[in-house]
Order: sequence, then structure tokens, then C-alpha cells
Amino acid sequence: IEDEPVISARIESVLASTCAVTVVAEGDSAIERLVHGEYDCILLDLMLPRLSGFDVLRHVMLRRPEMLKSTIVMTAATDESLQFIDPKSVAGVLRKPFAVGVLPEMVEKVVSLSR
Repeated sequence: IEDEPVISARIESVLASTCAVTVVAEGDSAIERLVHGEYDCILLDLMLPRLSGFDVLRHVMLRRPEMLKSTIVMTAATDESLQFIDPKSVAGVLRKPFAVGVLPEMVEKVVSLSR
């Protein structure tokens, strides 16, 4: 769930060889997908148009809490903004900018722990 086309394309290209990737650019679309789909791992940007990543995270907490441990938060948000996220409740927090090369290993770890 990433609204920046360059970043989402890079993420998709790094992960496409090891897993199926669904790209969503807006929070409301992400919530709709999460309601009707099953995903092994969620990569969630916090700064999204319309509904923010915080809104998506709130939805997951309330309606799909089992998916929290499968959610990796990606953000350039300040430490002040991140105080509202318990890092122990999610699979991880990646501070932007980050090396996308770390994603395949992180996703693999999240998926293996959730099975």
C-alpha cells in the first residue's frame, strides 16, 4: 500500500520474483482489498491520499487483528507521529528511505512466522 508510483514499482520489481504482489495506492482502496482478500504480508505506507496509513492500520486493528503481525509499516513520518504505533504490534517498521533489497527477506520472515 504505497501511493508513490516510483516506490511502489521498485517494491514490486524486488518482490515479483518471489511472490505475488498487489499494489494499492490509496487507503480506502486498501481497506476494501483487506476486507475481501487474504494477504500473507502487508507493506503499509503511512502517508496516503484520502485515508491515511494510520486509518488503514486502525481498520486492521479493529477488523482484522490477526493481520497486524503480517504488517510492515513503511514511513518517513517523524518519531512524534510514530508514537501512536506500538512497534511490537506490527511485523516491523521501515524508516524511509530504506534499501528495498531488504524487503524479500523481511516478507519471507513475516510469511514464515504467520503460517
